[in-house]
Amino acid sequence: MPQHCQHPTQLFPRMRHIWLKAFLLARVMAKRRPRTGDRILILKEKWLKMILLKKKTLEVRSRPLKSGHWWLGCKGFISGEALIGSAFQIHDMATWDEHQARHCVEAKCLPYKKTCGHPILHVRKVIPTSFVHPKGAVGIVIYKEAPSQPEQDK
Repeated sequence: MPQHCQHPTQLFPRMRHIWLKAFLLARVMAKRRPRTGDRILILKEKWLKMILLKKKTLEVRSRPLKSGHWWLGCKGFISGEALIGSAFQIHDMATWDEHQARHCVEAKCLPYKKTCGHPILHVRKVIPTSFVHPKGAVGIVIYKEAPSQPEQDK
């Protein structure tokens, strides 16, 4: 069986406890709403769609993210939430190519000097919620509710 078709606990046997945690947190996540101070992972629309469709199961970043619950945001809106597993470093092209079906990035070389893979253990769509995206913030934003727009008289 190709490696990308195996259950993640077979690929990362030391992470079985995290998979159990993901299963248990999935129930809690179904009722969550963003709160001030929550973490938002900022994504390009293409990657957000692929994650929400469960086609992309490995996020790639230049530094390790904290494992746990993350909101998924794009263009000022939270559209999903995910449980991110422990980061691992991708040291070479052999490892990069091995995980290509999971990260979905076409590249002939590693995208970062230090390339980290972050398993997406659980994901779900949520009703879009707007948030304040500070100018210049890239990659990660801390949730702050967007001010409500006053209705204009017609």
